[in-house]
Amino acid sequence: MFKFMVQAQLPEVMKFDSFCYENCWTERDFKEQMKKRNVYIQVYEYEGQIIGFLVYQSLKYHIEILRFGIHPDYQRNGLGKKFVAELKNKMKKPKIKIFVPEINLAAQLFFKSQDFMCTGIEPPEDDGDTTYKMEYLVNNSVEVES
Repeated sequence: MFKFMVQAQLPEVMKFDSFCYENCWTERDFKEQMKKRNVYIQVYEYEGQIIGFLVYQSLKYHIEILRFGIHPDYQRNGLGKKFVAELKNKMKKPKIKIFVPEINLAAQLFFKSQDFMCTGIEPPEDDGDTTYKMEYLVNNSVEVES
C-alpha cells in the first residue's frame, strides 16, 4: 500500500537509499527535503514492512523524481511500475523528469520501459558521474536538447 512517509519511517527509508545509491543521502539530507512544501516522500508497505520509496518534487512545470528505490528482494516484481503509475495518475504537471547516472543501465532501461525518453546529457559534477536527463510527457512530445 502506498503511503506518505512519516518521521518514524526515516531510518528504514535511509537503509533502502543506501542499497540503491552509492552517494546515499544522510539523515540531514532527508530532513531538509522533508521541510520543503513541494517535496513528497512516499513509501510502499507490504506485510507491515517498507519495501520501496519515492522522493519527488513538484515544480512549476514538472515533477522531478529525486530518489527512487525498491528493496533488492522485491525488484523486478512490478513494484517500480506501480510507483511510476501512481505518480502519473496524480500528476497535474505536463512532465516528469529524472536524472539517471550513465552507469545505472538498469534504471535507464526501467524508465525507458515506462515511456520516459532521454532528452539530454548532463556533464559530470562533483561525484564524477555523467547523468542522462529522462522525461515522461503526458502528450509524449519530448523536446530533445541539442
